[in-house]
Amino acid sequence: MKVAAAALGAALIYIRASGAQAADPRHPDWPCHQLEVPNLSVAAFWTGPSIDGVGDAWRNDQAVSDLVLKISARRTPLDDAEKAAAAFITGTAAEKANKAKLVIAGVFTTLNGERTQVVSGIKRFA
Repeated sequence: MKVAAAALGAALIYIRASGAQAADPRHPDWPCHQLEVPNLSVAAFWTGPSIDGVGDAWRNDQAVSDLVLKISARRTPLDDAEKAAAAFITGTAAEKANKAKLVIAGVFTTLNGERTQVVSGIKRFA
């Protein structure tokens, strides 16, 4: 009986070890089934005006900074975040475009920074 249990245990370890291959050979240490995406692009999430020149300007506007913190928080429901952003992005077409660029730059920077920390933690503990 002990021999059978030991053999079963050895077989399970072998199966688990042989099946634990990276999903993408370019990132062999990545432990998740989903492919590792080291960097995100704002273009994957934002189809509005380019935010290339915005940089950290969103941090200099207290109203934008406060809104970014509010809508980036995981506890904020998506509907509430959308309503808060819509209420903030007002004015002329140029003002709306500028406010939208500041908000998306702030949200992307904030959430991408959090994501980078999570990915680093996964790699560290994998």
